[in-house]
Amino acid sequence: MDAAALAMVMEALTCGVTGCVEWEPKEAYRLRSDKFLKGLTPESIQQDLISYVTNEGGEVVQIEEKRPQYSYRVYWYKVIVPYPDLFRLGLFVELELFEADPDCPVVHLLNAHEQTS
Repeated sequence: MDAAALAMVMEALTCGVTGCVEWEPKEAYRLRSDKFLKGLTPESIQQDLISYVTNEGGEVVQIEEKRPQYSYRVYWYKVIVPYPDLFRLGLFVELELFEADPDCPVVHLLNAHEQTS
């Protein structure tokens, strides 16, 4: 576990600075046409994720990266955002620490889908 990297992810999510939490552009484009998101948009997911972590103490989980196509990073992060009226187990959101600047870290949102287990 890299506590400093996790702290930077938390800082990006909770600092309130515009631009510290951004969608990977290709993923945002894909999500706009994802009928399984039941009307959620990349922007609404982004806002709900930030609110959940900032205001409700939502957990950010750091996971060691083992997928070969992502060997450029050591960790990725996930948050399960509750949407009780839409998804029984919540919405899985995948993140990465894109800019590891302790003064102004940046997180990229990489994926979102219904949590299945």
